[in-house]
Order: sequence, then structure tokens, then C-alpha cells
Amino acid sequence: MTTHSHRRLINGLVTYILNSETKERSSAATAMAMIEQVLGIERAKEELINDPQGVKAAVKMVFRVSDHEGSESALNSLLMVCYESLQAREHAIAAGVLTQLLLLLQSQCNRRVKTKATTLLKLLRSKWDEEQ
Repeated sequence: MTTHSHRRLINGLVTYILNSETKERSSAATAMAMIEQVLGIERAKEELINDPQGVKAAVKMVFRVSDHEGSESALNSLLMVCYESLQAREHAIAAGVLTQLLLLLQSQCNRRVKTKATTLLKLLRSKWDEEQ
């Protein structure tokens, strides 16, 4: 896959997630899972971080009021990009990830998802502490 292909793929999936309506939630969750899969490629991580709406789309999927489809893929994706990138952490925080994580932790999601949410919160905090 070329750099241009990664950019088009990430951009298309991000746009779909951000524009998805209630009736399209399962499709948005599938799009989030696809993003999670391609983030194994370093260039795809860069494209997600550099897409102005990329991290925001993942944050949007962290907590869905009526269901948790896509939450785990969103958390995995955010963990991958935030671990390595200050820019991704800043984008996530600006997009409201802290509120989304706290809402998710208070919800009826499964233990694995709660553990990942807690891990992301700790990562954001530890990286913040390192920056200060």
C-alpha cells in the first residue's frame, strides 16, 4: 500500500465515523475496527495523527450512549497512537477523551474495556507528568 493509499483509507474511514448517524452505528464500529487493524502499519498511525479529524473520530467512538460497539477498537487505536505521540495525546484531550473515558468507566461495559480505558487514562496522565 502506498502512502497516498494509507491517507485515502484513513481519511475515508474517519469521515464515515464522524458522519455516521444512530442507524449506522454498527457500520461505524466496523470502520473503527478497520482503523485499528491498519494502525499496525507505522505510516497509517502517522496518517491518523496528521488527519485533522483522525484522533477525534477515535474519541467519538470511545463511548456510545446506547451501546459500546466500537469502544474497544477505539481504545486500542488511541492506545497505539497516544503511546508514541504527544500530538495524538493533545488531539485526544482536545477532542474530549477524558470525559468519554470517565463516562465509559461508569457504564455497564465489560471488564476488558474498562481495563483499557483505565490504561489510556494512566497513559495520558503519565505522559502529561513527563511533559511538565
